[in-house]
Amino acid sequence: MRSNILPILFILLTCAGANAQLSLRITDEVTSEPLEGATVSVDSMIFVAGPDGSVQVPERLTGRKAVIRFLGYQTRGIVLDNRQTVFRLSPDYLLLETITVKAYHQDRRLADVAGSYAFIPGKGLSSQGSSAVVNMVSATPGIRMEQRSPGSYRMNIRGSTLRSPFGVRNVKIYYNEIPVTEPNGNTPLNLLDLEHLSSLSFIRTPAASMYGAGTGGVMLLSSDPLAEEGISGRAELSFGSFGYQQFYAEVQHREGDSYTRVMAGKTGAEGYRDHTRSERRNIGVIGEIPVSEKQVISYTLLYNDIFYELPGGLTSEQRDEDPTQARQIAIVRNSSIDQKYFISGISNKYEWAEGSGNSTSLYYSQANKENPFITNYEFEDLTGYGLRTRFFHTLQAGEAQLDLIAGGEWQWGRFQADNFGNSDGAPDTLRYIDDTDMFTGFEYIQAELKAGKFRITTGASINHLTYDFNRRVDVALDSAYQVKRTFENVITPRIGMVYQVGRTALFANASRGYSPPTQDEVRTSDGAINTGLQAEDAWSVEGGVRSDLLPGRWYGEITMFHILQDNTIVSLVDESGNSLFRNSGTTRQQGIELLLRGKAVDRQTGFLRELNLTGSLSWNSLIFKDYLKEQGGENVDISGNDLTGGVPLTYFLEALVETAGGIRLSLSHQFTDQIPLNDENTVYSKPYHLVRLRVGKEIVFSNGMGLEVYAGGDNLLNETYSLGNDLNAFGNRYFNPSAERNYYAGLMIRF
Repeated sequence: MRSNILPILFILLTCAGANAQLSLRITDEVTSEPLEGATVSVDSMIFVAGPDGSVQVPERLTGRKAVIRFLGYQTRGIVLDNRQTVFRLSPDYLLLETITVKAYHQDRRLADVAGSYAFIPGKGLSSQGSSAVVNMVSATPGIRMEQRSPGSYRMNIRGSTLRSPFGVRNVKIYYNEIPVTEPNGNTPLNLLDLEHLSSLSFIRTPAASMYGAGTGGVMLLSSDPLAEEGISGRAELSFGSFGYQQFYAEVQHREGDSYTRVMAGKTGAEGYRDHTRSERRNIGVIGEIPVSEKQVISYTLLYNDIFYELPGGLTSEQRDEDPTQARQIAIVRNSSIDQKYFISGISNKYEWAEGSGNSTSLYYSQANKENPFITNYEFEDLTGYGLRTRFFHTLQAGEAQLDLIAGGEWQWGRFQADNFGNSDGAPDTLRYIDDTDMFTGFEYIQAELKAGKFRITTGASINHLTYDFNRRVDVALDSAYQVKRTFENVITPRIGMVYQVGRTALFANASRGYSPPTQDEVRTSDGAINTGLQAEDAWSVEGGVRSDLLPGRWYGEITMFHILQDNTIVSLVDESGNSLFRNSGTTRQQGIELLLRGKAVDRQTGFLRELNLTGSLSWNSLIFKDYLKEQGGENVDISGNDLTGGVPLTYFLEALVETAGGIRLSLSHQFTDQIPLNDENTVYSKPYHLVRLRVGKEIVFSNGMGLEVYAGGDNLLNETYSLGNDLNAFGNRYFNPSAERNYYAGLMIRF
């Protein structure tokens, strides 16, 4: 009898082993919702996800390579492993129904957003060379990111760069919902490691109804958790022309919705021009801790250290003679910036009922800057802290839904500056010492009604700003004094509407923008305090269409806008190199923005597996509508002139190819039209074409690790151009030449 039992047990165990299953679960990377119908392909075998996103795969396939697919999401290659059970797919932004974005502090399908909204996934930012972020952001219709020299950024959204000789102003910027824009109105965007964000998003219209003062739009930076469960990470090393080097590493531990992610990076370059050496170091920790099913706490810690040299602008003759040269006085006086920046924040979200709760963030920042400049030598310290809170509540009546949001954001800061003369790159005689206390804040309310095919949004905020300048020492006047400037409280309303018909969404949006001067515009670099500078006030109207032209294959959108702005602030550079500011009257900014992207080829067999195409275009009419400019003691009427720094036409074309051997190639062409560089429109930059190429190959090993090797080239046509010019520059020094034809290569390891 015993001899008969043993064969039976052997057969049962063999059958059990043959039927053992690996249980996988496929979800949306953004919303964590299950993706019913997603497929897992192993050779010729296909397994389909059920309603909860789960897929059963025979355990005997462990260690085999598989491909996960779902319409509207990026294809993902994996190695089957019983240690990892949850796989998250990223939307490929070709299907309107699957694109989920964080618009106006809400998770929304792009189809439901009332207003222009642009999104750049992180895969479009990394591994693209030294000017990756600048190039990819500028490829987005309506947006131009400028780089006067390595490490010095400006943002131009629909012509908003006019008042920014340096730095980012008039665009409100958030990192993981924490304000990065300081209480003085400036944003240290150059300090952040933008190349390794999970995404960049833009609201291209005044959004003061929820994000506070600003007429130039909003920029949202996100570092979301990596998709993999357990311990995962990556390390990347790249190098290129003109001494470019970059190293980045990160590691994450994730269990379900709880994660901790540690990031560190170092980027440096000698630069194309003389006196343009730059170096940046970053380290960050972000994470999320679910306290209960109703409550989650998230945290952010970032430390950044950057140094870069400022070569100064060139005349057209100097540029043509030798575009690599710097102003000699910039070298002699070591014109440069050495800045350290720390920001920390903690957020608590508590949802006491479905659709109802509160989200509150506390944050603190500290910035220290040493800035030898052509005209002076300044040491600066800025301490800032603040609070942002919002209450949300959802009311449901049949198919109609009303979402209510109310909250506020308040920031306080203390700015300290010691200003000296500059003697051959060293601080000389003390000129003045300033302490400035500042407060900025706003309260807002928003209601959003969804009924049938309509979604209507209304909202408004009331904005506050006060500067209290305390000049403790003024050597020239041999005195001390105090100046307080409180700007008028302004209400900024917004109303938007979306109407969805099938896979097409029509939207319209009207909003008011309010943008008071930043501290650097009131307290200028020559030491003066300009209390007469007024806040900008803009009304914006826009409308557009988003549509899945061919579901899962082609997506397109078109937006038209019209902005009328009063008290527009313009900048100029005086004989000594100081940046000064004044109100110019009324400007009119209007234009059309187009975006089209799609899959021309998408198949599982043959040599050419994927061919993705993208095209974007921005046409702008940006003019001074009413501008009397003082020249030589007289008022000269230059109304009707093109807006200084505005770009009339840009377009971007890109082809992304993937072959059967896992080789990926991208080829892009970007055109930028001539740009007026002074208010009189007597000097324009030259139009230019930028062509870029990148080739890479990713290898996935049996243990799940991945290796990507890539190489590329930028400015392949060897154009003479500038990614950022000096506007209204004294002595015709308008030009900051960008690099000639250059190359890069690198490798990335994922585990």
